[in-house]
Amino acid sequence: MVDGVVPFPGWDFFDDEDVSDLDATTRERTAPLARSVPVRVPTDPIPLGDERRFDVPVVVLSGGFDHDELVAALAKWGPYGDEAAAVKDFRVVRIGSGHWPQFSVPERLAELIVAGVSGA
Repeated sequence: MVDGVVPFPGWDFFDDEDVSDLDATTRERTAPLARSVPVRVPTDPIPLGDERRFDVPVVVLSGGFDHDELVAALAKWGPYGDEAAAVKDFRVVRIGSGHWPQFSVPERLAELIVAGVSGA
């Protein structure tokens, strides 16, 4: 944390599976564009109270996890896992990328977003 914000920590901070599909040119071009976020964004809880949220279909576009792998990981995340487990229609689509598919496979990501919102 610096001056109440969390700055982009640089590419070396991330696990290899998160960044292995980003070449040096992409990393150099995008790092200066990264923006800091207020420190409370990644730390403060957001209270949710309306149970109807569990009726909204959820499609998770996951870089590397398939459905079973993501569900297993979420089960270890306490309240986050509980929240995901309560969703009635929860689907996971594996992108086959690292953490930044918008840089490594933007066309595939766009297709999956369109498919997700259209119910395909």
